[in-house]
This record gives sequence, C-alpha cells and structure tokens, in this order.
Amino acid sequence: MAKPSKKMQNLQKHCKKSESNLKKKQSHAKILKKMKNFAKQAKLLQNCKKVAKNWQKSRLENLTVKFNNLLEV
Repeated sequence: MAKPSKKMQNLQKHCKKSESNLKKKQSHAKILKKMKNFAKQAKLLQNCKKVAKNWQKSRLENLTVKFNNLLEV
C-alpha cells in the first residue's frame, strides 16, 4: 500500500484534532447545562423553604389570634 502524502497526513491530523476539540466542547456544554439545572433546582428549593417558613409564620399567627380570642371569652 502506498504511504499517504504529507498533505493528506496533515489533513488527517487536523481532522482528528478538530474532532477531539469538538468532543471537549460538547462535554463542557453538558457540564454547563447540568450546572444550570442544579442552580435552578437550588433556587426552587430556596423558594420552597421561604414559602414553608412564611406559611408556618402565618399559621402560628392565626393560632395565636384564635387562642387570644378564646382567652377573651
């Protein structure tokens, strides 16, 4: 079999390098996407905690008012 020309060897090398770089970029994109999703989930969890805290606070206030009303009777 004939040895590929120098030009062809350089082209193959360049293609392999480009393919490798593309795979790295795709890998980084996947990681960034996962990080964004994680950040969204963390924010949602934070919001849920705030809602729960506010609900508990309002519930406690309602119970306090009811208890005070019972004491007045």
